[in-house]
Amino acid sequence: MRNKRLILLFGLAVLLYGIAQYWNNQRSSEFKATLLNFLPQEVTRISLAKADQQPFTLLRYGQRWLLSSNNINEPANTDLVEDLLLRLRNIRTEEIVTQRPEDWKKYGVGPSEGLEICLYFDEKKNNCLRIGQYTFQPDRQKVAAFARLGQQTEVYAFNGLATGILAGDRNSFRNQDLVRLEQPVTRLVMQYGEQVFTASNRNNQWLLNDSLLLDSLVWFAYTSALQKISSTQFADDIDELALNSLRIWQLTLFAGSDSVLLHCYRDTTLQHPFILHSDQHPRTWLTSDSSGIFSILSRPWEKLFNDE
Repeated sequence: MRNKRLILLFGLAVLLYGIAQYWNNQRSSEFKATLLNFLPQEVTRISLAKADQQPFTLLRYGQRWLLSSNNINEPANTDLVEDLLLRLRNIRTEEIVTQRPEDWKKYGVGPSEGLEICLYFDEKKNNCLRIGQYTFQPDRQKVAAFARLGQQTEVYAFNGLATGILAGDRNSFRNQDLVRLEQPVTRLVMQYGEQVFTASNRNNQWLLNDSLLLDSLVWFAYTSALQKISSTQFADDIDELALNSLRIWQLTLFAGSDSVLLHCYRDTTLQHPFILHSDQHPRTWLTSDSSGIFSILSRPWEKLFNDE
């Protein structure tokens, strides 16, 4: 009987010790815990707002996502949206760095600071997270990020590299391709005003209008660059009906059994005056940004225009 009593007392002591350790860990500022507990497939809407950028909303539409912001309503890159949800779900907090509102600014999580992301569900509930600064910690050789939940006062630290730096840029969720071709371009038709030029590949030689021999190395490099043309600069505030009078040229690309029609317009009222559009992505209007897509598309033809 005495042995049984000792065993029971020992077991009770172990249990009490375990409970004490558990509560001590809960009160400690150092722990690993899920920051946002949700199922990605149950999210119906995501809103993102950053102080220096245009706020926008991502809406679930069946198996796809739509992006909505001011005058923009278009399909979003579904893979990137799903990746965003996975990154948010996988955030694991490492410690509470402060519980004082006066410290929020230090970590970039005060009102209107950082990036606010809100997740909405069918039952109208939402989870809001404000992600603030990212700080490199040389002693730990990692990037620490800081976040605050909803109206809570606690600021959490988590591994910034594990989730990736979230920019909150609406354009990163949009289609950025002007053209994307799987097959090599073998023929091009350029219309510049009343002039029409045709460049074609015949037995690995490039010809202009079926007769004039072109520099094949130049044209192979050019058509290779045309396989994928993209930009991160969008022309959103344009009058599509007025663009016909602003057209500079139109270019048709032939690749295998596919063809793509590109248009280039000049609107001097814009910061980047060249507007580029293709029938492959009819809802996407791009401007010639620092990557110089206008120059990439125009370069081999300009000499022909000048010679006429």
